[in-house]
Amino acid sequence: MSTVSRWVGLMCLVLTLLWNNPALAATSANPPMSEVEVTARLQDIVNQMQRLRFCSRNSCRYRDLAYQVQASPTGLYRASIDAVIDRPSTVIDTGHYELAFANGHWQLLRGEEYTDVSSFSFRGDRYEIESVYSNRSTTGRLSADRADSNVLSGYRALYFDVLKNGVERPQLPEKQAPSRIQTPEQTSGIELRDQSGRCTVASSFGPAGVEVLRA
Repeated sequence: MSTVSRWVGLMCLVLTLLWNNPALAATSANPPMSEVEVTARLQDIVNQMQRLRFCSRNSCRYRDLAYQVQASPTGLYRASIDAVIDRPSTVIDTGHYELAFANGHWQLLRGEEYTDVSSFSFRGDRYEIESVYSNRSTTGRLSADRADSNVLSGYRALYFDVLKNGVERPQLPEKQAPSRIQTPEQTSGIELRDQSGRCTVASSFGPAGVEVLRA
């Protein structure tokens, strides 16, 4: 078999793999992001969590937020976020959340929150609430109960307000300051005189060396 035939056969194999595996093609078109980049994106999510207010009358907030990114040489990153939930309580309430970086975005996988009256368990948009006052648990979906929901948790605010249905919102391009155009009045030139009293003005606006007669 000639070298050309082998190359043609190899290209056909690669095209067949990409055609039958869109995920592989997407990965080839979008190389994995670096750990520095995905960590910066996660830091932005944590900063937004810091400003969140939730629970009844927005009386709860996060503090002592800490996160950790687990790096992967294949570009598949996972992260965890831990926080203290500051709310009217006799004990310290906590929250734990797990995310994965896939398809160019952080995605919220699951979470847990513990308070003095109940414990919350989340997986995607599914939740389960267990009360300390009874042995019964309440289950449901955040997406179905969003309009009228009693699940006033940090996870719910993170899922809908910081993220968009649990997925990191698209990154907005940075705004660039408009370029400042100098006018002739704003441009100062350099005046040079010769013995005849004539002068030439070299200016950064317009062509240099414009000859001007002194009055």
